[in-house]
Amino acid sequence: MRSYILAAAILILGCSDWPASASPYATDDPEIVDAKSWQIALFSQENTNDNGKSGTAAGVELDYGLMRGLQASVSVPVGFSAPNRDDADLGMSHIEFGVKYAIIDDTHAVLPAISFCPSVEFSFRASYKLTDGATHFFFPVWAEKSWGAWTLRGGAGYRTNPGRGGKDSVFSGTGLTRSLTDQLQLGGEIFLETSSARGEPAATGYNLGFTYALTDRLQLGISAGSGLSSTSSIRGLNFYTGVQWSI
Repeated sequence: MRSYILAAAILILGCSDWPASASPYATDDPEIVDAKSWQIALFSQENTNDNGKSGTAAGVELDYGLMRGLQASVSVPVGFSAPNRDDADLGMSHIEFGVKYAIIDDTHAVLPAISFCPSVEFSFRASYKLTDGATHFFFPVWAEKSWGAWTLRGGAGYRTNPGRGGKDSVFSGTGLTRSLTDQLQLGGEIFLETSSARGEPAATGYNLGFTYALTDRLQLGISAGSGLSSTSSIRGLNFYTGVQWSI
């Protein structure tokens, strides 16, 4: 997995239960950890807008290659919410479990790599500053193809939002990255998630970021982004920093 953990967090924004993931982009990739290998990601993310700050103070994601073409993941973020006109809140709001199954691997000469990546998010508590207290499922398919230094990724998925006032939504996104050196990769994405709550508009946004290989096994990822239009439910600025260690 070349990406890290920011998922331009609609979870942060309170407009959707968009789970954190090990990527500076909301649009994930289909890459799978090698069999019997681990990837560990530590991350932090923040949204700042007119209503205050919120996001993930610290989080960890563990990915393990169960066998060739099959990966299991668990992500545990410590969320925070600091509204301008209310008390701040900090705590472990939810835990996410997922698998990633390769439909087509990246060795195919013509077709892109494609993976199916279902996940489930369980809430620890019904603190409406950090979570809606409901269990959410996400069923995305991600694809990726590289040409020289360029890599194009994209995908879409259906998300269940059974919490108070919620409604099911569809996420779609596409991103493009370019390797400038063996260590440095720049990238950007645009994405859309249909309304996930009654009375809320759709979320349209972008992220720009980079990854840098500190060593053969340790990588740094940073990104920032915002909404694409004045009608988007994404408000303010999103920031993400994460490191990923491959074992």
